[in-house]
Amino acid sequence: MNAAGLKTVERSLGELTSQAEREFVPVGALLGDAARSISVMGDVLARLGRTLHGDDALRSVTALNQAVSGIADLDAGAQGHDEALTRLAAESTEISWNLEMLRRIVAEITALAINGKIQAALVATAGVDFTVFTAEIGRLGILAGQQIEQAVARLSAVRNSIATAVNAEEAFLRNEAGELRHIRARIDENIALMVDRARRAAHSIDAVESKSRQVSDRIARTIGELQINDITCQRIEHVRLALRGLAEPAGSWLSELDSERFRRLALATCRLQRVQLEEAVKDYVAEIDALAGNLRGLSGDAGDLLREADHAFGGSHGGGGLFLTEIQNDVSRAVTLLDAYDSAEDRTRTMIGTVSQGFVAMSSDLKAIRSIDADMRVMGLNATLKCGRLGNAGQALGVVAQELRACSRRTEDSSKTIGDLLKRALEMASQLDRDTALESHDDSDSPARIMTGCMAGLSQLSSAMSEAMDHLRREAPAVAERLSRSAGDIAFHHQLRYACLQAAETVAGIGVELDDGTELDEEDFDALRRLVESRYTMDSERLIHQRFDGRGSSVASAPAGEAASLDDLFF
Repeated sequence: MNAAGLKTVERSLGELTSQAEREFVPVGALLGDAARSISVMGDVLARLGRTLHGDDALRSVTALNQAVSGIADLDAGAQGHDEALTRLAAESTEISWNLEMLRRIVAEITALAINGKIQAALVATAGVDFTVFTAEIGRLGILAGQQIEQAVARLSAVRNSIATAVNAEEAFLRNEAGELRHIRARIDENIALMVDRARRAAHSIDAVESKSRQVSDRIARTIGELQINDITCQRIEHVRLALRGLAEPAGSWLSELDSERFRRLALATCRLQRVQLEEAVKDYVAEIDALAGNLRGLSGDAGDLLREADHAFGGSHGGGGLFLTEIQNDVSRAVTLLDAYDSAEDRTRTMIGTVSQGFVAMSSDLKAIRSIDADMRVMGLNATLKCGRLGNAGQALGVVAQELRACSRRTEDSSKTIGDLLKRALEMASQLDRDTALESHDDSDSPARIMTGCMAGLSQLSSAMSEAMDHLRREAPAVAERLSRSAGDIAFHHQLRYACLQAAETVAGIGVELDDGTELDEEDFDALRRLVESRYTMDSERLIHQRFDGRGSSVASAPAGEAASLDDLFF
């Protein structure tokens, strides 16, 4: 028998099992790390899902709803202010037109005063002095003209203030208010988005739990497949022991066999060990291929967890953003626009205050004009009576006095109209001032205050979500890449397969050298069982032996206690 050849095969198989153990230690370590990482990622995702169902998220949604309603009221208020300012501008235009009419009337009084001087000089020849009358008419006309010019100047300032306020309000409505309406719509959508993402998060929790069970099953299968390396090494070790026993029989019961019986036992052993090697290799390759597949599957599981997280918590535009960050940006912009609204309303209130003061001052001017008008009316009446007593001599001056009285009546009518317009305009300005003051009242219900408070809650939610998502986005690709690379790196099973098949071929060749053509008998199989029976610890080995000797269950299974201890050791 070729004992040297058997020793060579035995040593080469020993080197092979040592290398196999070294090759798979890193795979086991990687699997342990990956299992822990995937478990942590699942916990993180589940925690994120619960966050969107927490009190902070609910308070944020409630606050946003309240703020959106408040913004809608502000928008309606801004529209109302613009309409009120436009009406006030129209009212000031009408006042301006009536002031111009009053200015013309007063100008006529100035002309009448000049004419009255001429006629008074003619009447003076009759011995009656109207100098005081004409001088007073001239003075009152100048005073009335000055009061009108002052009222006109004040009205011009008022109209400029109103125009400035209208332009500012229209610019706000065209720019900031328009954007605020857009942001309000966005926030309205974001409220629905938070509800939707909460629903997605709930689904994610269920999906993560299902995925966790799937990952656990896959890891369990992978761990089982990792054991194939230990199992195969153990099976190869059993082959080595059998071959070593044949190569070095001295000191064992084998040395007591006669040469013929030893040859037949060696033949049977070589045949059996060839089959054991071939079957072990076949099982090994199949399990290692499944192991690589499961590692790739675990790589996909890590990626699935990240995709689930992105689906539930990622931004609407992708790129690694968070949907809460987008909501924060919208809310922040809304707060900025609300500040702009408050600034615009402050400017409007300032302008309205100026307008109100201007209308009050114009009312004083109008009161002075009416007083002047009353004096002219009395003087005109006195002049008319005096001229009537003069007969024909006072007729021309009487006509002037009559015209003066007519102008006075027109001044009175015009002043009354202007007064009514000023009263109405002042009421409009006062109402607008009250409206803007009421809207500016600083309380906890203001949209800006609500949104500022909401920003704090959103910031906390976003910070927790960002930290968790950063962990997932950092860990998931790294774990997936390591698992995928490890699956691709597993190639030792091809080397082991080749080496074992080569060894089987060598053992088979030695068996051929021992074969003289005679059939193995019962005694040969009994000797074979005696040689290997104590070595077998796995059913796969016993089943191969049973098929080999053709006697069914002639090789007994390991005792229950032994099997349990082996399971504890290898599995």
